[in-house]
Amino acid sequence: MTVEQAPGRTSARTSGHLPAPAVPALAAVDAVMAGVSRLRSGRKAAHPSGRTVRGVLHRAGLSEGVGVPWLDEPGWDEAVVRLSRGAGLPEVLPDLLGLALRVHGEDGAPYDLLLSTTGLSPLRRHVLALRRDPMRSAYTSVVSHRGPAGPLALAAIPASRAAGFVLAVASPAGPWRPFAHLEVGRGPALPDVAFDPVLHAVPGLAPGPWMAAVRRAAYAGSRRGRGARLDASGGGSPDGSPDGAE
Repeated sequence: MTVEQAPGRTSARTSGHLPAPAVPALAAVDAVMAGVSRLRSGRKAAHPSGRTVRGVLHRAGLSEGVGVPWLDEPGWDEAVVRLSRGAGLPEVLPDLLGLALRVHGEDGAPYDLLLSTTGLSPLRRHVLALRRDPMRSAYTSVVSHRGPAGPLALAAIPASRAAGFVLAVASPAGPWRPFAHLEVGRGPALPDVAFDPVLHAVPGLAPGPWMAAVRRAAYAGSRRGRGARLDASGGGSPDGSPDGAE
């Protein structure tokens, strides 16, 4: 079973629970991403260039919980981190940068987060921004996730005293509340990983329906343009290349 679909069409899984006018919009996203991927000669449509490394996430938790155990409770996680450039432009030029993070739950299930460069103020945290240096840039979820107690934004903020990032959570217009520190490894690069925050959402922290639908359509189009396939379990394509948008 695959999640691919015919050109110009969106699946019920992609468009369910959304108004009917959303269907052609999602089909357009699918078609654009497929076209860009073909123009890139089979490379991913978005974030085609990046570096994947190991990391460690030290979670301090939150004094006032938000109802998501992974955010609320202390602990530590081995992590896989990918820092990428959205358009694949040369490093001397500004680009839309991405930070993808994967950790695993106690049951071994992957949890994925995808963040993009933005500002950090209540308004600018929802506005994409071009940056050059991936380790000195701030990243956010751009669109809030759905938490048990209400919408939540996530951020990775460059740490001031140690290499890596402070991970923080906030209400859409509230102050950032740090809950973890992410150490980004400097060792050899790892093979790319198929990050997918829709299939691999942190329990209790779900992407909003519009963002989830757009991501599914974008991923499906990019995979189709590359001739890649992804099964329902979230496995990679037959050639081992990554299928996520980050």
